[in-house]
Amino acid sequence: MKEILAEMLGTVPQGFNNKNSVEYGHIALMYDQFVISAVGGTPTCPAAYAGLFDRGTKPSEWSGNAPSYENVRE
Repeated sequence: MKEILAEMLGTVPQGFNNKNSVEYGHIALMYDQFVISAVGGTPTCPAAYAGLFDRGTKPSEWSGNAPSYENVRE
């Protein structure tokens, strides 16, 4: 199962512009910024994630290394 997940994370789904791992980062950031904040919680994503996963960002524009799927998942 882990091999299948790893393979899926490295693919770009039809109709999307980024790999699944990047899409997951977008979802995690949006959840953190909007859902957690809406219920009065404190967002927990590192500030650097906004520069990587905010709306309109692209991996081709990143400088440095992106966090791993495991890091984003935490």
